[in-house]
Amino acid sequence: MFKNFLENKRCTRVRDLFLSFLNLSNRKRSQVGITITWMVAFIIIFFIILVFVGLVASIAVQKGVGKNEIGSVEDGFRKVEMQRDLIGFLNREVIVDGKLIKVKDEILVLIEPYFNEELVKKIDLKNINDLNLKRPMINQETLVFYKIDKTREDNLIEILRSNLDNSCSEYIFKFPFGYFYRNERGAKFSYTMDGVSGEFEKILGDFVVIEIPYKNQKIEIKLKSRYVC
Repeated sequence: MFKNFLENKRCTRVRDLFLSFLNLSNRKRSQVGITITWMVAFIIIFFIILVFVGLVASIAVQKGVGKNEIGSVEDGFRKVEMQRDLIGFLNREVIVDGKLIKVKDEILVLIEPYFNEELVKKIDLKNINDLNLKRPMINQETLVFYKIDKTREDNLIEILRSNLDNSCSEYIFKFPFGYFYRNERGAKFSYTMDGVSGEFEKILGDFVVIEIPYKNQKIEIKLKSRYVC
């Protein structure tokens, strides 16, 4: 009987050890599973970062950065940042006639009359993005006849001036009605770029361009800028 008792004791102990081993194995498998999951997640995140850096570098190369220039990746990041700023600006809501309207929608409202076929022929406006070249030649009588709201156009210019103006940046903003630019002499609106030096344009680099499809054309909104503070 004593012998049977010992054997039962040994069996119980072996069984307990075996169960402990199984529990330990399960815990280890769980820990290994968690570790593998984190490793896979890290690899995916690392791959996404590499792709993003590659895209930014590609933008910089397309810009035509010289072999001896430094900071091509930084230039690429700057272009992405400018594009983001421009999209944010066009989607900004402003108050016009007591109502909220996005900047891009207000531009479209004011451009609408210039798609009139008779007016297009009268001022020879083949591309809506060249409106700035034709706008100074349109007299008051023509404005009234084609129901062009000059007061609202002037209001848009003031809205753009107040929202664009920033003493810590130099920029050139182009939309169909003309240019806003800010250099060391301050901010100004102009129908053309005659008052802007080629050196200033070169310093600011290339434009980022947002195209807004409208009717049968694409309205171009352009921006180039740099921080000076």
